[in-house]
Order: sequence, then structure tokens, then C-alpha cells
Amino acid sequence: MSATALHYLGKVTSEEIAKNFDRIVGFYSRHKHTEHTPGDLIDAPQFIAFLEKKFDEKKINLENVLEVGCGTGWLTKKLLESKLPIKRLVALDVSDKLLAVAKKDLKEFSKTVKVENKSIDLYKSSSPFDLVISANAIDCIADTESALKNIYKLLKKDGVFAFFIRHPLRNAEFATGKISGDFEEGFYEESWAGTGKRKVLRRYLKIESWKKIIEDAGFKLSSNTFWTPELSPQLKLTYPKYFRLYTRRPGVLVVYLRK
Repeated sequence: MSATALHYLGKVTSEEIAKNFDRIVGFYSRHKHTEHTPGDLIDAPQFIAFLEKKFDEKKINLENVLEVGCGTGWLTKKLLESKLPIKRLVALDVSDKLLAVAKKDLKEFSKTVKVENKSIDLYKSSSPFDLVISANAIDCIADTESALKNIYKLLKKDGVFAFFIRHPLRNAEFATGKISGDFEEGFYEESWAGTGKRKVLRRYLKIESWKKIIEDAGFKLSSNTFWTPELSPQLKLTYPKYFRLYTRRPGVLVVYLRK
């Protein structure tokens, strides 16, 4: 699946993003149990495996976890079924319709999960978090700068913020047709092939801008901050089409930050 058309918007509001996801909830609802994209098949599983290794090495119990942009709860369920020692998880999103699906599908985890319609830049909690996590959502937030600053405040001392976003090189390819292309930063409306009228609002930023936003929020960059997943030999055999794409350019950028 590839973006067939882009329309530059510049800036958008949280309300516009919420309404957009409400409009396309049907697409996510139809495919929430169908692993059909590189994100489902490759990126999310590798992201979870990456976190499992990180937290197993440090023997940390995750008493309080926050997920930003939970959508239909597909990844939420994967996290709760993983080896991560999660005791309590708060799942946030700004789309009422996506959250309605999430609440229904996460009923079996009702003692562990609390689903809330809250914007992360305004969210408050009396209990700090051991881990804040997000998958393909941080670049769909209207005010990324305020979001990261608030996430920093919400973390415990030595707490972790881990997320993945579409790789800036992939955005460059979508915007210019070239991996090395120079694109205008800001929000774009993406129209996708094979999904009817599905359109996604996503903020395109270069890696230098991400670094500045991260540091301005209070986090420190290190040699371990950025990680680009590589396909294992087994994944190369299983998903040859995606292997060809990922050989040309990376799919996602994983960001791992500690307060």
C-alpha cells in the first residue's frame, strides 16, 4: 500500500485530526484483526520485541504505562499479550469512534486497561508513568512540541518514552519521489490506494526537527536514541515484497528516550 496523493496543509488543529479519524474509523474497524501492512506484520512486532528485551535486561516492573494514540486498541492488545510486565495501562486517543472500538475489543483486559478520550498535550495524571509508548501516532498530533513536553512531565524519574513513527526518509520519498528529496515540513493529507476515501493527516518532519523537539522537551539524545529495525532472514523470506521496500529505504524510526 502506498500513498497515491499528498495535499500540503501546513498546520491543523486537534479537532480536525479527531474528526478525520472519526471519518475513517470504518477502515480501521474492518482491518483491526487483519495483519496486512508492514506496520502490522513487521514494525509493531519488532517494536514490541525491542521493548521486551530492554525491560527484561533491566528487570523493571511496569506498574503504570501510558499509550498515546491507541486507535482501535490493536497494539494495546498486543502489548498486554506480550512479555512486558504491564500492571496498569492507560490508553489515550482523540477519536470517539476509534475509542468505541477499542473499549469493545479490550473488555477482557478491563481490570488492567483504562481507555480515555484525551489529548496528550493536555493530559494530567496524579500517578507518574514508568513507560509512555506510541506507535505511528506521535506524527499525527497537532502540537507535537507540547505533547513531548507533557510526556516528559508525566514520566517518573528514569521513566521511558518509546515510540515509532514513519521514517523521515519514507516521507521524503512520498513528498518528492526521492529518498533524498527536500520536502516542506508540516501536515499533509495523504490519500491511499485501495482504501476508498481514506485520508490520513500526518506531520512530515526531518530528523533534525525531531531532534530539536526531543531536546526542547527535556530529553537528552544519545547513541541509543534512534533505532531503525532491519528485517530478519525469516522475515525476508516471509515478506519478500516488503523486504524490497525496506532495502530501498527504512520503514519506521524507533525512538527510545529516558527521563
